[in-house]
Amino acid sequence: MKESRMRINLRILAVVTCLALALFAAGSTKADLIIPKGQEVTIVFDKDASSKEFKTGDEIPIKLLTPIDIGGKIVVRDGAPGKAVVTDAKKNSGFGGKGYIEVQLVELTSGDAYLTPDGANIQLAAIGNEGKIRAEGKSKTVLAICTLIFSPLVKGSNGVIAANMPIKAEVAEDIVVVTND
Repeated sequence: MKESRMRINLRILAVVTCLALALFAAGSTKADLIIPKGQEVTIVFDKDASSKEFKTGDEIPIKLLTPIDIGGKIVVRDGAPGKAVVTDAKKNSGFGGKGYIEVQLVELTSGDAYLTPDGANIQLAAIGNEGKIRAEGKSKTVLAICTLIFSPLVKGSNGVIAANMPIKAEVAEDIVVVTND
């Protein structure tokens, strides 16, 4: 009698354990998806990137304008933060010289917008122009020549990449992200 009661208890315990494991597995809905290299994304600068303010090597904050959707699933939310780096810049100068700024997109950092199994960031490249974004100011050389006495004081404008201007970019390498669907 004791032996059969023990078997019944063991069977009940086995059934309860299986049910608990099934419920746990059903509640865990994480899946891995790949954002492929070349996936087009749209980013914006958080603030104006001007050759007056930034110099070569400076980092500029960016953010994802539209979410990244893979197979109908949002894998990276809009607003995901990131950074770009100034690769070349020159302030405007006397005699009507124009300024310029050249920026290379670097990456989107996860924040809470996405999750990768290894904590990697999403590497980016601008589309066209060798992966860089360039803005040039306007030259005022003709005006400087016309005002010979004041030429050193006449300056061209600085190069400016406007904040919130949509910029097309692409993912630079395949990356695995985890979704919670």
